[in-house]
Amino acid sequence: MFATYPSLRDRVIVVTGGSTGIGEAIVEACAVQRARVAFLDIQDEEAERLIARLVTAGTTRPAYYHCDLTDIVALQRSVQQILDRFQTVDVLVNNAGNDTRHSIADVTSESWDQSIAVNLKHQFFMAQAVIPLKRIILPEEVARLVLFLAADDSSAITNQSYVIDGGWV
Repeated sequence: MFATYPSLRDRVIVVTGGSTGIGEAIVEACAVQRARVAFLDIQDEEAERLIARLVTAGTTRPAYYHCDLTDIVALQRSVQQILDRFQTVDVLVNNAGNDTRHSIADVTSESWDQSIAVNLKHQFFMAQAVIPLKRIILPEEVARLVLFLAADDSSAITNQSYVIDGGWV
């Protein structure tokens, strides 16, 4: 682990696709920071193994919600359960997705729609469900992103654009 971020302690962080891969690493990193983590996925066994490993390691116990993110009604219901439990969401990490590659000739209308549902549609509806209010961005918030990007913690992040918009779409 690189840095300790005291401001993450007790923050409510929601991660989509948190059972394996990048999402699993995000859930673990946030739990180590003592954030209150909720994660959504459809991989129940992997989620339970992750929770058991984190509890054994002494981190904050994350809360798992089984949710097919392509089902927008189920997504909204899961977000409401999270809000009922934690009263707020401070950070949303829209991580879930499917990165299976296809040749252009293999893409059908049905596979296109499924890809959009898995990789894009739920991201908007998650944000809509947890970010009801727009707010003014402070210059210090932009400066903190620049500090992070200048630090070793961001060494794998290159050639990216970041939108700091306070929930405006």
